[in-house]
Amino acid sequence: MTEAGLRRTVRAEPSTTAGTLRRLRVVLVGGCVLCGALCVLAFTGAHRTVDLGLERSAQAVLQADAVAAALADADRTAAEGIRSGTAALGGNAGQYDNDIAAVHQGLELIAEHRTSEDEEAERKLELVNGLVVSYTAQIQQAHADLQQDHRSLSLVYLRNASALLHQDDGILANLSELRGLEERVLQRQRSSVWAAGATSLLWLLPVVALAALLVRTDVLVRRRFRRRLNAGLLAAFAALLVMAGTAALSLLSNAQFDEALDGPYAEVRTAGLREAANTDGDGRNEIAALARELCGRARDCAPEILDGTFLPPSLGAPPSEARAGDAPKALRDAQRKGLEEFGRESGAAGAAFGVRVALIVAMAALASAAIAFGLRPRINEYRFRRS
Repeated sequence: MTEAGLRRTVRAEPSTTAGTLRRLRVVLVGGCVLCGALCVLAFTGAHRTVDLGLERSAQAVLQADAVAAALADADRTAAEGIRSGTAALGGNAGQYDNDIAAVHQGLELIAEHRTSEDEEAERKLELVNGLVVSYTAQIQQAHADLQQDHRSLSLVYLRNASALLHQDDGILANLSELRGLEERVLQRQRSSVWAAGATSLLWLLPVVALAALLVRTDVLVRRRFRRRLNAGLLAAFAALLVMAGTAALSLLSNAQFDEALDGPYAEVRTAGLREAANTDGDGRNEIAALARELCGRARDCAPEILDGTFLPPSLGAPPSEARAGDAPKALRDAQRKGLEEFGRESGAAGAAFGVRVALIVAMAALASAAIAFGLRPRINEYRFRRS
């Protein structure tokens, strides 16, 4: 073969540099798609865990606390009304009616927010609803006997209603078990793999590898073509950084999850439990005082009434310690304010979720397009050169 023919054959063979750039383009574009998908997966998993934990499971637990506090206050109000001999239970403006309305609303919210799929949780919720109906029927009968001036009989129904509230298989016990089931779900969500910082390695390592490959590609292009700047590769690198930064917000969401549970959530729970213990102690005192009054008028009085053992078991702190804390109204106000604040914080945690996912997808698409745009002229320019 002559020298001219050999020269024509060499010119006709594709450059190995062009082939290398084509392979790099495929790998880089594929890497952008993969990194984008992994970022969306990690970010969505973290958001879903935080959303279920803060906006549903934690809310269900807090509502269970609120229901327990409202029941204790209803019991206290009923005892006060019967002891004073007034019609304190009647009318829409009565505190008892407000408490029972709050109980029914709280149970509806528990059913709405709970994330436990356990059949036992469903059964406990139905049982609590049924027992609350029985409790209100007993209180209504106690009130009817009071209106007919049968105070002793009214005391019996009041005591039976309070026992239904406090006994081992009563309303508060079943409500506590329901709350415990939801608390266990919340703890599983808190310790979920999506709430762990190590999950960030799922997207972080591929992003770092892709960034390193982008830098090597830029160095190759700069050395072969003696150009200082490749706008496409630079834009792809910037888009990759934005995508990684957005995905890193999942770590911030996880931190906010822990902060919310250790802060507002714990504070609201403490206020609710203190309120329930305080008002429960007041109710027991009212029933005991009514019994002593009736015993003072009667010729005979059962020993269990005299020594107080007829009273239902205490919900929390003993009556003598119940008043050591804040007044019930102040605790109710603190609990209600805390619930509202916690709801706002939990809602804000996922407010920008859709925007951030869209940003990750857009940055992955932008990086892919920028890589293709940045390498195409160089591939065309070097297509038939000798490497």
